Amino acid sequence: MFQGDDEAVVLESVKLSGVDREVFFRSEGAGSYWLYSGAGGARAPEYDLARTAGAEFWGSAQAGKLGAREANPGYRPAPEPVTPWTERFPGLLYGVMGVAVVGIGWMALRLLKS
Repeated sequence: MFQGDDEAVVLESVKLSGVDREVFFRSEGAGSYWLYSGAGGARAPEYDLARTAGAEFWGSAQAGKLGAREANPGYRPAPEPVTPWTERFPGLLYGVMGVAVVGIGWMALRLLKS
């Protein structure tokens, strides 16, 4: 057999698995709470709940339900980063470097002649 003319692989079954993800937080009492999500560029958070929560917290934990997903009206995206002037005006940078090289070369020639 040559490469590329092998028989097709036949799959009899596929099994998918995943990890349950849970969020725990202390509540001050009954009421509505907001869960903000979706900051793709954010770094991973570091919570101290796992270290500080005692047995009374874990024993009284209750499962909650999420409501319908909706946009956060107070969200403002981060401003675009300001690009350095060397990237905004690359011709200026190369021009200054060219003038500097020509000037140093001219000074070196004058020094050699003297």
